[in-house]
Amino acid sequence: MALALCLISVAVGVAALSNIRPITDQPVAITCAAQNILQGTDPYTTYEPQCYRQVNYPPTGTTPLQSGAFASLSHYPSDAATTRVLLHDEATDQHGGFPAYGYPPEAALTVLPVAFSGWRLISLWVALCCSLLLLLIWRRRLPNQLLFLAWQLLGLSLLLSAFGWNPEYVAYLVLALSFARIDQVQVSAVTLAIAVCANPLCWLAAPIYLAATHHEYAWRQRVNWFVGSCALGIIPWMIWDHHLLSQLWRFVTMPEFPLGAAIGQFSHLPNHGHAIYTLAFLLVIALATATAWFSSKWRWAMVPLVYLAFIVSWRGPLYYYLPAFWLTPAVLAGIYQLRQARSRQKPAAHSDQTERGHSQERHRQL
Repeated sequence: MALALCLISVAVGVAALSNIRPITDQPVAITCAAQNILQGTDPYTTYEPQCYRQVNYPPTGTTPLQSGAFASLSHYPSDAATTRVLLHDEATDQHGGFPAYGYPPEAALTVLPVAFSGWRLISLWVALCCSLLLLLIWRRRLPNQLLFLAWQLLGLSLLLSAFGWNPEYVAYLVLALSFARIDQVQVSAVTLAIAVCANPLCWLAAPIYLAATHHEYAWRQRVNWFVGSCALGIIPWMIWDHHLLSQLWRFVTMPEFPLGAAIGQFSHLPNHGHAIYTLAFLLVIALATATAWFSSKWRWAMVPLVYLAFIVSWRGPLYYYLPAFWLTPAVLAGIYQLRQARSRQKPAAHSDQTERGHSQERHRQL
């Protein structure tokens, strides 16, 4: 069955990649940012209408905000209204109802080598990066390895069929590699930092990851490698753009419309009244972190809690749930690796304790 799922997933993925044009605005924004970097322009000064004009892309899959032309709306605007406002902003060089680029610094580096190569080559580049990362994740032997691989391929094929190719998938797989190699302190910490410096959804994983490894070997070393790698990924950009942190904060706090399978979608609060849902989301993430921190036996429970966090949030589109589903096999594999490492340490600790006891007994006899 696992082999059949692998074959079906590969077939769906190949079919999805045959449509090389992006479906959502993330590939457009990230490609635009990569082009700006190569041209020596600060990508955080480019708003979505200007980005679409720069890459000569039709106005589809954009993210309208509760501001500008949409400030008076309490529901998601129609595609026709969004297209009309976007074309107007492109023509007049305005950006009232759309976000500026706000992804972490390393997001644009994903497509930097192929930024001006056209959508076909960019999509193939992303597919190649994803394939290499999948190989790195599952090249070691694990129980039910083929089933986990089939699970992750199924998640990837669902993402491709629903949302097309996306450079963000590379960051998600780097995060998956961090959990899959969680027993390798340096490799795991550095790959987690790369994911955090490339995608905002990966920020949620950092406290949960550090909590899950708190009682494991060389935790301080793990934290040092993570913090140092994050600093190497962010400080050079802060030197170039002194307002980087405020621009990332602007992106996180932008007034988005409620969307998807989340409680906020059914809310009757006035515009910008989603602070309570953001607080509920953060509380559930804190609960997942606390679960991973205080109980090594219940670390697996952090996975369903992440799903719950999206349910109680302001926005819970399918695009959030599918990456979580996609990452789950690697997280479970990481938990298994930690258990194996702990089980190997217990006999070693017992033998050391026994040896010390024998030494003390011989010393007393002498």
